[in-house]
This record gives sequence, C-alpha cells and structure tokens, in this order.
Amino acid sequence: MSRKKRILIYTVESTWSPCPQIRLIRPFAHLEDKWELIWGIRDGVIMTDAVDSADLILLHRFTPGLLPITALEAIFALGKPVVYESDDLLNEIPHDHPEAAAGASWKEGIEYTARRAKAIVVSTEFLADKYRALNPNVHVLPNYLDFDLFFRPVPKVDQPDGTITIGLLGSSIQPSNFALVEKSLQTLCERYGERLRIHFVGWHCPAGWENHPNARFQSFIHEYIDYAAQLKQWNWDIALIPLASDEYNQCKSYIKWLDYSAAGIASAFSDVTVYNEVVTHDETGFLLPNDDQAWLDTITQLIESPAKRRAIAQAGQQEVQRDFDLRAKAALYDAVYSSIVAPTAARPTSAPAPAPTPDATIMTKNILQIHYDDASRRMLDPGFIPLEIVGNPRADWREYWGIRSYFLNNDLDADAYYGFLSPIFHSKTGLQAHQVKGHMDANPGADVYTFSPTMSDAACYLSVFEQGNRRHPEMLPITIELMRAVGLDVDIPTLINDFRSTVYCNYIIAKPVFWEKWFAINERMFEIAEAGDSTLARKLTEVTDYGKSTVQMKVFIMERIGSLVLALMPELRVVNIPVDAMRIGNPMFYPCRDEMVILDALKQAYLNSSDVAYLQRYRALRHDVLRRCDTEYDAQQPIDFY
Repeated sequence: MSRKKRILIYTVESTWSPCPQIRLIRPFAHLEDKWELIWGIRDGVIMTDAVDSADLILLHRFTPGLLPITALEAIFALGKPVVYESDDLLNEIPHDHPEAAAGASWKEGIEYTARRAKAIVVSTEFLADKYRALNPNVHVLPNYLDFDLFFRPVPKVDQPDGTITIGLLGSSIQPSNFALVEKSLQTLCERYGERLRIHFVGWHCPAGWENHPNARFQSFIHEYIDYAAQLKQWNWDIALIPLASDEYNQCKSYIKWLDYSAAGIASAFSDVTVYNEVVTHDETGFLLPNDDQAWLDTITQLIESPAKRRAIAQAGQQEVQRDFDLRAKAALYDAVYSSIVAPTAARPTSAPAPAPTPDATIMTKNILQIHYDDASRRMLDPGFIPLEIVGNPRADWREYWGIRSYFLNNDLDADAYYGFLSPIFHSKTGLQAHQVKGHMDANPGADVYTFSPTMSDAACYLSVFEQGNRRHPEMLPITIELMRAVGLDVDIPTLINDFRSTVYCNYIIAKPVFWEKWFAINERMFEIAEAGDSTLARKLTEVTDYGKSTVQMKVFIMERIGSLVLALMPELRVVNIPVDAMRIGNPMFYPCRDEMVILDALKQAYLNSSDVAYLQRYRALRHDVLRRCDTEYDAQQPIDFY
C-alpha cells in the first residue's frame, strides 16, 4: 500500500471551527486512505518537526496575515510546495465587518503568501479572479457539506401556536447587509405581532433590536458540529441572507444555501453572483433585488403560504443531497491537491491568468471571422475582421480553405495573435468580440487562448479523438493512419486532453508558434486527400453524418488538430475560457456540472502523475455521469469509445 500524502497545515483557527472543518477536515476525512493532515501550530508555536515527512505546506485563511514576514520567509525556505487556502477575500475586508480593523493588518502577510505560493485554492470563481492578480495558479474547490450532518426533514405542519420563525445568521446581520431587510422586518413585526419571531445569530445584535419583543439574539456558535446540531433544533421556517453588492460579498461562497437547504429551511437571498449560480429562483430559494418591497413581498408570501414554504425547502433539500453531498465530491479534493503535490507544474482546475509582462497589454489581435455567403455575412460580429471565402469554391474543406489561403498569402508576425472563427461563433459560445478581447487583455502573456464551446464534450471524453470516434465511427483508425503518414510519433488511443488542451471548432486565438505546427499537420493531410491516390485519401474524403447534413471525415479530423498540438506542446502557455463561462453543451448534462469539473481534475492529476488510479476513477465517474445525462448511453459497465 502506498504511503499517504501529508499536508502540514498552518492555521490559527481551532480544528472544531467552521472553516477548517468545511475546507479541510471534513473533505479529507473522506480521503483518509490517501491523505493525512498534520497541524503545524500548537499552543501558538509554529512547529517544523513534521516538515520532512510533509508533501505540502498549507497556509490557511488569515493565518499568514498574523505571522511576521520573517516567519513566512522561513516557511517558504523549508523546501516544500506551499498552498494558500481561503474561502474569503480576507485581504480586502469591508469597513463595517466585525474583523475590519484586524483585517487591515492581515493584508501584507496574505498577499506576500499568495504571490509566492505554488498554488492558491479558493471556493468560488469570483474569488479566484481576485487572487489571480497575485498568482495565476488558482484552483477552485467549491464548498460542499456532509448532508447527513445537517439533514432535518422538512416539517409537514406548522407550529401548534401558528408562530413563524425567521432566522438571520453571521454576515446577514452585518450592518450593511441587514439594512437591506430591516425595514421589511419592522413592517412584518407590526403586521403579525406575536406570531412572528426573529432569531439573530452572530457577533452583535443589530442596533435597535436588542430589546425588541419579537427578536432573540444568540452569540455566534464557533463549533461547526454544534452549529449543525443547533440549526436543526432552532426550527427556522424561513432564513434570510441579504448581501450588499460589494466585492467582499461577491467573493463569498454559497455555504448558507447548502446549510439551510439541508436543514429543510426555505431561504431568500440577495440576487448576487455567489447565490444566483446555484439557486433556482422560486424553486430552490428566492433571489431578490436589494429592494424593500421585493423583500417584503417575498417574506409575506412565505409566511402566508405554508405549501410554498415547504415546496421551496423540499426542492432545495433534494438538490443539495443530490448534487452537493461532500461524500460524492471528495474526489475533487484528491485530484486538485494531488496535482499540486506532483513535481511537474500544476495545471489549475480553472483557467489561470499568466503572469503579466511589462508590455503584455500591447497585444496585436488579428481575429478574423469567416463568411462565404449572404447568410453567413449577416452573422458576423463587427468587432472581428471579416474574412470572405470568395465564391466558396471548396466547400468540402469548410473553414480550412479560408485559413489555408490566409496562411499562404500573408506573413505572420511572431508576436501577434491570429484567430479564425466560424460565422456561428456567437451562437455556439455566447461570446461577443469585446468579451473575447477583454478576456485576452485580462490574461496577458499567453501563447494560446481557447474558447471551446462545450464543457460536456471536453470533460466526458479522454480526448477529442475519443469523442470524435463515438460521433463519427472509424475516426480513430483513420487518424492513426494519418499520423503515420504525417510522420508524427503519437499514440492517439492513449492521448489525454484536459480543459487546457481541448478546443472544438478551431475556436483558437494564438501566436504563430502554435499555428505553424497546426498548419504543417493539416497541410500534409490536405496534400494526401487532394492527391486522391491512396486508401487513406479515400477514407479522409468519405462523408459522415453532421446533424442533418454530411461532411467529409477530413473536416472533423482537421478541427481536432488544435487539441492535438496543445497536448503535444505542453510548453505553450494556454489560457482557456473560464469554466463558469464555458457552455455546458448538451443541456442534459447541467445537473452534473460539478462532476464534469471533477472529471477534468482527474485527467489533470493523471497527466501530472501518470498514476493510472486516476484514470480508473475517471472512467467510473464518467460512467455515472453518462448514465444520468446521456440518453444514448446504455452501457452497464464503464467503457471507452474506441
């Protein structure tokens, strides 16, 4: 049996407090056969006796902000990879937060650590974007929960005395947040009198409510397990989560929706990024504008309609149990942390921003959009450069004919970027020219930018050729034969494409260092197919189904050469479209969006370690995803599509 990997954790927070429990202890409890956590601060003293046996050092949340820079320098000098882990933007705490004064002093140490860490691990994509300004290597590990710890059946009947309890906890009663609902609560207390109870849990009771007859205040519960037990015992009917629209709140995670839903509580949230990415309005919760009337109307509805209240609570509880139970998601933690431990450079689960160079913002972008008739011309984005295939003389080559003509008739600038997008780029990706260019400007210095239009096809196949072989039978043997003819020594059946190297439809904007390799391979295929004097030429020009039309096999292989080049050239600096901006593809896969991130992380872990156990776990999870989401998949055991 292989040795467990060990993480040496430096945190000043107690192991029973929420953040270490949610982000470290409980996830790795499900991985106890693979990982061991070692606590490096004892009685306020930094211990280094476990460094030699540790595979990774983790600095947690505000801990590096409390340590002197000399202590942080000593930790980085220990010779182990260091991770900074946080689920809050603790270097930018708002002025009215209870820890604002302390937070100002944390900033230097947190940012020192973030800049020098091998990787940063955070809970949301919005928070990841903030930390990428300090370090491009950011991984997003969403928060999950042990469902059974919080589960309380949704009450079937109201309290015998007809009372309704509304709960607000933690940041919900921070002054700038609570102000969003205070007027509504005052109105409701006047309207319902003794029937309404308001339960505050936090650092301080909201000003003016200390002696309110409808209100009860309780100090914050620091022990995570005790909090879970008490949340169930409080018997809240409604939970309110108002959040002012500031960057600190946008960076928070949706943990309260998980907790409240598992505990069978109907909840209403401010309609901000942190919650609108998981809550389905009027089904698993309410998403509200920060408007007095909206809050008043929604809370009134929940009070007056027990059936609605129970339906919201039941739907939220079912979704959390199905999609957010930590037991089923622990593999993601294993994959991400294993990729960081691996000796090769880790590739994050979300697209990183390469480190800026002094002239990084001076980017020459030659982004062309192909058209060949009036219909395709009307689809063009005015922000791209039109590239007409006059007369469309070789429709059998689709977009390649236009790209080929451009390369044959233009000299490329080694430092400029070139892209060749189809006329349906917007309909496939949902992106417009200003978003594409903005993404590049925000992530300067890469060699390649990709805008792949489908997460399901990227995550659920080991490579673009496995996906192609399923959709276009015989693609694999034809591609293998083509690689031999081209002179490329590549084993296509064992090729792995993760999000970094997966791109469909040639939605690529890159420097010539990429395009020269891409063009050389495709031009050799062009020569073979055009010669028409070989069995391979015949196979390349055979037609295969494409929706309601037919297309020659050579086109589908051509569209996968970009992914092949990215896989064969790991030295290229690649920035993908962020996961949260990537379209799901087949909408049937939406319920498995988190599993698809895990699938990609497992491929990354394999690429970084060559440990076949990750591929075994990948195939098992993929089988489960396809059984749930793919109506054409009926295999009883995991299979490959070769």
